[in-house]
Amino acid sequence: MRNIIGQAVSGSDFFERPQVVSKLRRAIRNGSGVYLSAPRRVGKTSIMHFLRDNSEADQQYVYAITQSIDSVDGFYKEIAKQVIDSPAFRTMSKVTDTLKKVAGGLLQRINLKVSVPFLDVSLDKRDPVNFQTDLEKLLEELDLGGSKLII
Repeated sequence: MRNIIGQAVSGSDFFERPQVVSKLRRAIRNGSGVYLSAPRRVGKTSIMHFLRDNSEADQQYVYAITQSIDSVDGFYKEIAKQVIDSPAFRTMSKVTDTLKKVAGGLLQRINLKVSVPFLDVSLDKRDPVNFQTDLEKLLEELDLGGSKLII
């Protein structure tokens, strides 16, 4: 293990905290919301990366940095962007027409360049934009085959 300053660590450089990781896994399994709070530079992001990289079989993780976002709409826009660009989204087995429409519309309004084979949808750009509603629709339509999506 090396001490690394300035970025989140992973792999052999990660200082595992078994009690913290176990407590977080138990809360996630029970469907609880989890909020990590600690002083700067103690490993919150590294723990989140560890959970994502060592996820349990029925879990799909999406990591989104929202610290610098200064609006509610910007927050939902970033979460939607990260969900659509995640491995969980790309590996879904069941894709509905509603999901295609919602995700396609979000991609156009976000101006996100991703390559998702089933998204070839064109919507009127004059539609009103409400990223919270669109994100909620997107999440309702996701079919992860029984997996939990953890954002």
